[in-house]
Amino acid sequence: MALLSEVLIRDFRNISDQRLEFAVNLNVIVGQNGSGKSSLLEAVSVLGTGKAFTGATASDFVAKGCQSSMVTGSVQLAGCRVAVGVEKTRSATTCRVDGRSVRSASSLAAFMPLVSLDAQMFQMAANAPAYRRAILDRTLFHVEQGYLVLFQRYFRALQNRNQLIRRSSKDEELRYWTEEFLLHGEELDRLRRKCVERLNVNLRTHSDLTALGEVSLVYAAGWREGMTLADGLKESKDRERCLGATTVGPHRAGLKILLNGLPVRQTTSRGQSKLIACLIAEAQVRSLEDNGGESPIILVDDLCAELDRASQERSLTLLLRANRQVFITSIGDDHLAIPYSPYDVRKFHVKHGVFSVA
Repeated sequence: MALLSEVLIRDFRNISDQRLEFAVNLNVIVGQNGSGKSSLLEAVSVLGTGKAFTGATASDFVAKGCQSSMVTGSVQLAGCRVAVGVEKTRSATTCRVDGRSVRSASSLAAFMPLVSLDAQMFQMAANAPAYRRAILDRTLFHVEQGYLVLFQRYFRALQNRNQLIRRSSKDEELRYWTEEFLLHGEELDRLRRKCVERLNVNLRTHSDLTALGEVSLVYAAGWREGMTLADGLKESKDRERCLGATTVGPHRAGLKILLNGLPVRQTTSRGQSKLIACLIAEAQVRSLEDNGGESPIILVDDLCAELDRASQERSLTLLLRANRQVFITSIGDDHLAIPYSPYDVRKFHVKHGVFSVA
């Protein structure tokens, strides 16, 4: 399992200078709105991915009057201890592992895998299709070696192809990028379908733990069912020429979330949607573990909202399975049901960006 044992945060939102040591399993951050509890989760997210799970940029979280923010941490992974650090100015990001610079923020995930459950994840059924597709891509990034390179090559081919379509190009260059688009697009689609199958197996295995019923995912390729991607391109030729862009492909794929065979968006409350998000996150983590990977660190922002105490305890028990490390936030002790046994638990109170161990 991945384990963040300690972190140092400087000039990050309202956190000026804090060093914190964490429990192996469950870390609970309690505080009122605006106190800094979500900022801690954002800082951990920056440490593992180079960016905040909320989508905030450095201009949002570098503390007022400061030139930069810094987050460093000690991570245990596969029996080894690694020092990871990220420094953000308003215009640049510097990432280091054991004191050495790494080329990209995505490289951090190899040392500190993360899964985030935030407001966007809790509302995934209502979000744009791109957000649901990203669930598959984030899972595959950890599960399939070389997936990030494949993903980047596909979108590079798509971008170049779109530019040539807008120029009404009919030369060898367009044919080359079309072949690249087809090659990488078909492989991307194959791996996504395989990922959905894996996730559905895990969802069927653990759906009973949320007392909701059967949760499942349905994937739709970004072209007409029963056709190849090449056939889809031929069929959409007039439309793409009119719009000046590639109108079929994995970038147009859909992912539906069903509860007992019906679309989640039409049949569930906000609390039920939150339970479903926890279940899908657990399926993501289980897919990584089943593939021989380390259990990622799980970040859960504001678990208590819309959930009764029994649902909170079921969710946490689900996420803590297999000795994982979980961070959760709550507005108060009386709002949260914590399954203490058999876990190592540490609780922090935060006020005005200053943390204390409860």
